[in-house]
Amino acid sequence: MIFIGDKFEKSRDYDYRMKFIYKELRTRGIPFVEFIRSLESWKTVLHHAFIRRRPVIYYEAVSFVGRFISMISGGHRRAIHKFGSHTFSSVANGEERFKLLVATQYLLGAYNDIWAIRIMKLILHIIGVRIALVTAATERNFHSVLGCKLNAIPIVGILHGVAFRHSTPYDFMSGFDGEKMLTVDIYGVWSKWWKKYYIKHSKAYKPEQIYVSGPIRPLEALKEPNIITKPQNGLHRVLFISEQLAVPSEMMPYLRKLINQRDIKLTIKFRPYHDGFEEWLLENEPEILKLEHVKIIKGGVQEAIQNADVVVGCKSTAVLEALLQLKVPIFFHTSKWGDYYEMTESSESQCLFAENPEELIKQIKHAHNIPQKLLIKLCEQYFGDPHKNGSKWVVDKIEQLLKK
Repeated sequence: MIFIGDKFEKSRDYDYRMKFIYKELRTRGIPFVEFIRSLESWKTVLHHAFIRRRPVIYYEAVSFVGRFISMISGGHRRAIHKFGSHTFSSVANGEERFKLLVATQYLLGAYNDIWAIRIMKLILHIIGVRIALVTAATERNFHSVLGCKLNAIPIVGILHGVAFRHSTPYDFMSGFDGEKMLTVDIYGVWSKWWKKYYIKHSKAYKPEQIYVSGPIRPLEALKEPNIITKPQNGLHRVLFISEQLAVPSEMMPYLRKLINQRDIKLTIKFRPYHDGFEEWLLENEPEILKLEHVKIIKGGVQEAIQNADVVVGCKSTAVLEALLQLKVPIFFHTSKWGDYYEMTESSESQCLFAENPEELIKQIKHAHNIPQKLLIKLCEQYFGDPHKNGSKWVVDKIEQLLKK
């Protein structure tokens, strides 16, 4: 079983973020069934069904049936009686009341979730799933994860994007002290540094669950040699990474500053599928997408980085991936994400972070002075061996478990 999104790569029949996984599974002839984590529009669902031409399970449908059964069986009503806001109506303090509402919101759906987990357990049993591939156990897939655990189905996962303890609670669970782990059984991380980081900070995994797998998307051989260049014709080639999880209004001051710099050759990289920031620009700042001196691309990240000197953004892993080609990543401050990669905690890496738009321009213009050894050091820290195929590691583990 593969738990995956429904965002197809162009001219392909699979999620664009998991192409190496699909390649390995198909090369080895391992049969699989896909559980789709999100329900797109009916137009997209039908279009993908026509392209895919194989049955899949839509996770949201199982959740819906669970809610329906809970409602007709009285579970929803019991949850409201036990955990509804009337249970703390006497609390007068507004802040305390708000915290209680937050703390009990998931409890209101407890019976819905119990039914969804039961249904998922049954589906997995009927299909005959023997191994599950779930990148990480999150709130979006826990019905499937618990269904697997109840059926004693081993779950293999891998670090999909950069996860830090302050912003990825499901991977760290600082207060967790339970005997049985709620996470995937075998978890691959990109480098030795990540393994040490998880062992030190995470309560969600035991040390024996964590392996060094290599990146899920290894660095592929590029068509042209990767050469670190100084500005060409006085122009700094800057790649601006669209941020799906950022607040657009916080990104705009940086983008406007870049657009107005005539000594910067700017390219904006959007996701190939459903980019929230692009949609925001179309609605609020459509003229930016029509500027002749600003290039818009949606292709592969590594191909885009290859044609840049500096890659900028506030949090995206795509910015960090500049290190794979020893290009300079520069992150900028937003209220939502702050200094996400903690670049300012080291005097050595402070040059890779900007507190405001003016400082971003300054850092870009000094990027060619950044020592290559710093980029090599950070690349090894975050990605380990960039050519090591983490997706191959995942399928190797699946094969080993299938033979048991």
